Amino acid sequence: MRETIGFIGAGNMGGAMIEGIAKTKLFNTIWVCDHHQENLDRLHEKYGVKTSLDEKTVALNSDVLVLSVKKLLKLCLIRQL
Repeated sequence: MRETIGFIGAGNMGGAMIEGIAKTKLFNTIWVCDHHQENLDRLHEKYGVKTSLDEKTVALNSDVLVLSVKKLLKLCLIRQL
C-alpha cells in the first residue's frame, strides 16, 4: 500500500475521486490542492485531508499524484511541477 496520494484539482471530478479514496482508506494520507479555499475547507472537514493552495507542496508530499484539472491547464501544470 502506498502511503500518500495527492490531488491537484478538487472540483467535481477531483472531489468525487477524493471522496471514494477517503472512504476506502487506500492511502494513509491524502493531500489536496485547489485554487478555491472553500473546496479545500470542505474536504478537510469532511475527510481530514491535508490541503494546500500550492501545487508543488502537494506534488512533493505525494507518492502518487492525480491531476484533476481542465485539459488546457495540464500541460502548463506539468511544466511547472
